[in-house]
Amino acid sequence: MIKVGLTGGIGTGKSTVARVFSELGFPVYSADFQAKKFYQRADIAKKVAEKFQLTLDKENQFDLKELTNLAFENAANIQWLNELIHPLVKKDFQQWCEKFDCSYVIMESAIIYEAFLEDSFDRVIVVAASEELTIQRLIERDKTNHYEINKRKSLQWKQMDKIKKADYVIENNDKKALIPKVLEIHNENKIIN
Repeated sequence: MIKVGLTGGIGTGKSTVARVFSELGFPVYSADFQAKKFYQRADIAKKVAEKFQLTLDKENQFDLKELTNLAFENAANIQWLNELIHPLVKKDFQQWCEKFDCSYVIMESAIIYEAFLEDSFDRVIVVAASEELTIQRLIERDKTNHYEINKRKSLQWKQMDKIKKADYVIENNDKKALIPKVLEIHNENKIIN
């Protein structure tokens, strides 16, 4: 089984590409979704709450949005969280893969390179989009502003650096159809050859 990493900067449309692969019948693991589940574990929640001085409720949970805001204050905060959560995500992904009997599976993660996860994959697909379009998407999706977007983008690898390391690049700039690009990678068996 080939393990494929699907990554790209915020607002590039990784989740849209992941849905296309899923509709083709291939399992997609969402690293972001699983990471949020790990934050709900009592031992993890306690460590995170202590580090970021977050208040835990009766169920030993904290406000995830508050953590996100604090995490993006600086690179050291992001690194600390990555070192705590991503070994758990990596192990969980390996166990998840064992459930399937197919030619390939995909992990969707915004920070494959930033969290040093690329060695977990046989292939990496980068979803790319223009700067203007990603900002427009994020403003619409997250109801946020340019300052917050730029702060978050500054803590991720530059798009061109990701593209240089990628096995495949899918441009999602609304100028060309996205589905044919995914189908081209899939139908030509580029992933498994």
